[in-house]
Amino acid sequence: DVGGFFGNPEPELLVRWYQTGAFQPFFRAHAHHYTRRREPWLFGEPYTSLLREAVCTRYRLMPYIYTLFREATVSGKPILRPLLSEFPTDEVTFDIDNSFMVGDALLVHPVVSKGTKQVDVFLPTASLWYDYFTLELLASGNIRANAPLEKTPVFLRGGAIIPRRDRVRRSSTFTLKDPFTLVVALGTEGTAHGKVYVDDGHSYEHEHGMFLLSKLTYADGVLSCSVERQGGGGDRSATDIAAERLGAPIETVIFTGLYSTPKSVVVHSGRAAGAFALLLKKSLDSLRALTRWEPSQTLMHKGKTRRVPFTVTSTASWSSPRPGTGLSGDGGGGTQRDSVVLAVKEPGVWI
Repeated sequence: DVGGFFGNPEPELLVRWYQTGAFQPFFRAHAHHYTRRREPWLFGEPYTSLLREAVCTRYRLMPYIYTLFREATVSGKPILRPLLSEFPTDEVTFDIDNSFMVGDALLVHPVVSKGTKQVDVFLPTASLWYDYFTLELLASGNIRANAPLEKTPVFLRGGAIIPRRDRVRRSSTFTLKDPFTLVVALGTEGTAHGKVYVDDGHSYEHEHGMFLLSKLTYADGVLSCSVERQGGGGDRSATDIAAERLGAPIETVIFTGLYSTPKSVVVHSGRAAGAFALLLKKSLDSLRALTRWEPSQTLMHKGKTRRVPFTVTSTASWSSPRPGTGLSGDGGGGTQRDSVVLAVKEPGVWI
């Protein structure tokens, strides 16, 4: 019950409650009928806009959260996790009860006190970490994070790929055919991985195989997508029906943590539904170079290859002891490097 079932929270702490609730499995504003009305539009600015943005943050993350619900259904692994469950060898996490993980990719540190501008957060040293909202690469360990009223501290774990749907709709039902945004956060080895689960969102047809489960992997400068499990049980016509009913285009792919800016970006659309590869190249050589990377001859056979435009949104200097670049065709390294954020718009591929 965001805002609390009893009592009347003041506007600032209600905003903080919404910002935290947006990352929890069950997100609902609900209260006893004797409490005062607390709809977001009743509080005036800046609170109404901040409450609205917290709700929009939740809706953008629905593909990731829905994928976690599928994982919980299949494996029993909880959606909300203590840090120690993801970092069992880091004894510092054993005593942390003021932060939590959403799946294995997001670390959330709720703000629970009025007037807070900064908070002390521990980011486990086994991973790289990024500010979820700015994609800035951060130092791990004990840090002091800014916590203005506009946002609660949320951190994206290096090595993760987060699926989102960034278009704002009246409800999640209206987003089911909206395009995806993929956020690729490079880890310590310059790699990342993730999954996207999709079904129709309301029926039980997924129990009869009508769903898509796509595996996303970034390594050696190549982001690849393959259908790990697709409805229809192997019947070609049935799998095509599942892709047609449930698939959606990718609108944007955002990379963060690249060691340098690529010279070109090439996309290869596989013959199989939902299969593609996006190659960040360090040179402007022939498109035929992509054929050297073939994870599966069946998956990528007779696909289409083309260059696509990209935009570098930020570059920052960062000190790292880890080697590698995250780009195809470069194995160099060093302690001092850039951290590049790059966006590929309209790559023309589907999940």
